Amino acid sequence: MAGNVESWVLLSLALFTIIVRIFVRWKLVGPANFQLDDYFMPLAGVVFILETVAAYLVVANYEGLTNSYMTNEERKSLDPTSREWYNRVAGSKIQIIGWSLYVAILWLVKFSLAIFYSRLTYDSHRPFGHARRENSADHTAERVFKVYPHVSESPM
Repeated sequence: MAGNVESWVLLSLALFTIIVRIFVRWKLVGPANFQLDDYFMPLAGVVFILETVAAYLVVANYEGLTNSYMTNEERKSLDPTSREWYNRVAGSKIQIIGWSLYVAILWLVKFSLAIFYSRLTYDSHRPFGHARRENSADHTAERVFKVYPHVSESPM
């Protein structure tokens, strides 16, 4: 049961982070100026939901049984008409789906980070004076302070 709680807590933290990210990007650049990574991250969140549900189904419906970590002797000793056989076969099928979804999550996040870093380093090969203003750190800070003016106010 503790594993299930951990899975759902991690899922909720990931979804919260993705939602905050989308909210901030919405406020900074607007949905018309979203980049590819802004679409990959919500897609990664949806795939993460599917992966967590798949893991939950193996535990909830099939007693957490799969054919992983079974020796050949253990596999041979199973009765093909038994409930354990059914649970292990069905659990293994869902486990393969879960593994595939996990790989998809990893690649979506990798692509998102690569695109994000590419956007951060755009025009960085040029001399400082020739960099585009829209990509400069100062311009980004100006946009943040326009959206959240209370951040730039000093407490005194």
